[in-house]
Amino acid sequence: MNTAAPSAAAIEKNISDGRTFILHDNSYAYEMTNVKITARHDSITGDVKRLANKIETRGSHKKVYYHYKHSIPEATVLNQVHLFTDQILTGKIPERHIAVSSFNKMHDLQFDKVKTTRNHIGTAVGIVAGVAVIAVILGSMASLSAFSLGPY
Repeated sequence: MNTAAPSAAAIEKNISDGRTFILHDNSYAYEMTNVKITARHDSITGDVKRLANKIETRGSHKKVYYHYKHSIPEATVLNQVHLFTDQILTGKIPERHIAVSSFNKMHDLQFDKVKTTRNHIGTAVGIVAGVAVIAVILGSMASLSAFSLGPY
């Protein structure tokens, strides 16, 4: 994941690349559609809609965990750009004008083949080691029960 403070140039490039914008305020996540950057490159405009039963943002945006279901295609996840603001985004009017300077962080999700492979290998090794430990414990318990002292 690429984490950086967003610039107008980075936002403009993501708009031209057709990326999906997910905005986070202090409470919830929202999808912004029809995204445009103003001529002066100081704010973006678009329609904001709160995402139903999706990511709930907590705290000061220091750490956000992305938990995506397998039902969401990888291409969809990799097309997302997450922008974080302290500005409150809830309201009845869907069209918003948000200053670029109000965004304090941008997460650009990217696929890293090396990290993913390493993660899968680490998980497999952990599972095998856990099963081996359980087998040893069960085997030692069975051998101890074979040496019972007889009736008391």
